[in-house]
Formats: sequence, C-alpha cells, structure tokens
Amino acid sequence: RLYIGHETGMNGQLSAWENLSFYQQCAKVPSHEKLKQVLYELQLIKYINIPLKQLSAGQKQRVALAQLSLIPAQVWLLDEPYSHLDLNSINWLNQQMLAHREKKGIVIFTSHQKIDLPEHKYLSL
Repeated sequence: RLYIGHETGMNGQLSAWENLSFYQQCAKVPSHEKLKQVLYELQLIKYINIPLKQLSAGQKQRVALAQLSLIPAQVWLLDEPYSHLDLNSINWLNQQMLAHREKKGIVIFTSHQKIDLPEHKYLSL
C-alpha cells in the first residue's frame, strides 16, 4: 500500500530529493535516475535542493505524488491528490492512475473535484 494524505507527510526541513530518496530506501528501490526523471516530469528538477517548507503548496503536492512512480505498491490510497495542482500535474496524475490500473493496481482516492478519467469506475457519495 502507498498512502498519500492531504498533508504530504514529508519533512519540511529536507529537500524533495532527500525526502524521496528516503522513501525509496525504505521501500528498498533506490534509483537516482528514476528519481531525477520523475522530478523532471513534474517540473521540480530546479527545486531538488530546496527545503520543502520553502516550496508552494502545489510543488509540495507534486513532490508527494512523485512517490507514485517511485514506490511500488499494488494499492494506492490518495486523499485529495488533485489539491493545488496545475493542469499539467493533473494530466500527469491521471496518466499515473490509468497506467497503474492497466497493471491491475487499485487506486482509492477522495476528491471534491470532478474527475475526468476515461473508462473509470468510481463510487460517488
């Protein structure tokens, strides 16, 4: 399982690189190349050495969501994953969720926003 909550759960004193490297080491999947690639995809590469506490809410959210590409887990539990994201980041997240589903993964998430994913099944309350 991989849980990403409304709060990032990351250390604000550490950089994106340090936080994500730590999570990769805990999951026993360290890969500096993959980490660099994901930070580039999420337009965070120029912020890799800046403490998270100095980043915007959207940047912090993107750092937290980078775990989706870095940490293997069959079940993703996501609390408000779209919060503070721009259109490019929303598209990246949607692609990650669809790719995870294609690999027979499970995504459970909450959102106050209308979700526009093709062929998705969801329960709306």
